Amino acid sequence: MLFRKQGKVDIAANGAMITWGPSLLLGGEFSDEIGEMMKAKLLSQKNTCNIYAPEGKWKSYIENIPFGKTQEKQVNLYHHNNLNETSCRIKHPSIVEITKDWLQSDLSNLIKNEIYSYLSVDDFLQNGYGLALVIDNKICGYCLSEYSIDDECAISIWINEKYRGLGYAKMMTQIFLQHGKNKKWQIYWSCMSDNIPSNKLAQTVGFTLSLYIKYHEWQSI
Repeated sequence: MLFRKQGKVDIAANGAMITWGPSLLLGGEFSDEIGEMMKAKLLSQKNTCNIYAPEGKWKSYIENIPFGKTQEKQVNLYHHNNLNETSCRIKHPSIVEITKDWLQSDLSNLIKNEIYSYLSVDDFLQNGYGLALVIDNKICGYCLSEYSIDDECAISIWINEKYRGLGYAKMMTQIFLQHGKNKKWQIYWSCMSDNIPSNKLAQTVGFTLSLYIKYHEWQSI
């Protein structure tokens, strides 16, 4: 797992549960003890939780949690190796590179909240990369590296609904990929299988679908 910052790890019997942001990752052998830890974690929160676990007993246990609502979903994982000789000269006045000085501005709070996979802001500045879409002095989108480890990272991208369909996501991704090429990064892109615009954009800018990941989304009711 590409974690710069380790999540909380609970171990019981021959299994383990990692708490990482809004996600729970279950591994090893199934045990009721780990299952009860998972239930306690779900009961303690009101937000949606994504549960990743092996097939078999784990899946059956999760699908039969007696509280909340559980739904199986799928993420598509894309890979971009940046081998093609491309040059990106895109410049747009609303797309700004995230720098140390920029992170000291009043606009930066949203970005600081989104770089949680890094140890600190300085860690992000040294090992990550990001762009912000700033319109009318408001952050209306971003394209950030996540989980940067050695020569690998993932892309996190978001555009305010008001500005979608205008090409900003594609421009930001192309700028990001050029930076990744200079850094010799292997870059990953993940999105829900039913998110047609995100899947289409990944393919348009040269990503290749490499893996399907199934998980369970749990919500309190």
